[in-house]
Amino acid sequence: LQSSAVTLHLNTEATPEMLKREQFDDVIVAIGSSPVIPPISTASGANVLTAIESYYAPEKIGDHVIVIGGGQVGCETALYYADQGKNVILIEMTDRLAADEMRTNREELLAQIAEKVTVLLNTTCTSIKKGSVVCKDRAGTVTSLPADTVLFAVGMRPNLDTALQFADSAPNVRFVGDCKKAGNIRNAVRQGYDAAASIE
Repeated sequence: LQSSAVTLHLNTEATPEMLKREQFDDVIVAIGSSPVIPPISTASGANVLTAIESYYAPEKIGDHVIVIGGGQVGCETALYYADQGKNVILIEMTDRLAADEMRTNREELLAQIAEKVTVLLNTTCTSIKKGSVVCKDRAGTVTSLPADTVLFAVGMRPNLDTALQFADSAPNVRFVGDCKKAGNIRNAVRQGYDAAASIE
């Protein structure tokens, strides 16, 4: 990208007003999504992060890690820390892991999960304390689990309201990726490619 003819503006927040002043013909909005934070009681001092935040704060990851949410992101995050030698427990409220993953990838993912991660299906986290997580299964059994670090991976919410602010910033505005609908990198790249290819 840096060796191409594309002009890069780093450390710059785009605004609708800025784009209007520049009088662009086309604008592609790809501002992504934000992690969903579930309404779980969390004690002061508990080490709680989103899965995404955790990659930027390795110093906050203890030996006992609990990942809440068993979708693709939750499973891959659990494996990442298990491969680092952490004791990882993955909590999923349904009876199925990585339900949003393609079949071939899912089979390999689940095989590694079974080998390296403790999984609790049909289980809901009810509260997070300093040093532990309290959860309940469908039978109503309440369990307290040791946790140095708790990571949320319960989904993403499209930044659609912010994206729509750019709707009249140019004659042709396209919205791509997670700002329209939270999905995966494959879909986002495809939408970005299609949007760029459609510019005349």
